Amino acid sequence: MSTSRPCTGLRQLTPYEPGERAPAAPLAAFTRRLHAERALEPSRRRRGHTSGAPGDPGRFDPRRARRILAAVLEVCDGRRAAAQLRGHLGQEVYQRLAARGPDAGERYALRTFHAGAPADDVVEAFGTVSASGGRVLAVAARFRLLPEGMRCTVVDLVGRRRPGPETAHPARDLRPRPSPEIRVPRQRRC
Repeated sequence: MSTSRPCTGLRQLTPYEPGERAPAAPLAAFTRRLHAERALEPSRRRRGHTSGAPGDPGRFDPRRARRILAAVLEVCDGRRAAAQLRGHLGQEVYQRLAARGPDAGERYALRTFHAGAPADDVVEAFGTVSASGGRVLAVAARFRLLPEGMRCTVVDLVGRRRPGPETAHPARDLRPRPSPEIRVPRQRRC
């Protein structure tokens, strides 16, 4: 007895599963050797990356910058105290983070992170942030390489919702807001 398939108007696709993979060890060894050779070439060194050991205060470590930025987001949603980041933040950023309260009911998670060095002692980073409710925000930060280590001097969380009528431009996230007593009249647009 033969079974017939219901006619759905769709043609059945042939399976396109990947075949068996070759062992990764030879490729991994080749990649490590290639990266080691390229790191020795002076023309391959990127600005902002010194030749110190990892953890050296004069060296930019993207993993450390990512951890600092993720910790700043934890301060923004109340999971971490701002005092824990005092040694990693510039004075102005620390004061603003400590002065503002946590965002009620928000959870932020750093998803993507990218960094570039516009100068030898400056690294600018940006990324995407997942917020509660399925929203996606942007974050931008600037790190300075100082003799005592790397410090985050600017942080901006773009797209954050703020309740209340005093809602300003979302990009002015960590900047001081006017006190509630001062009311600025809204201008009418034509």
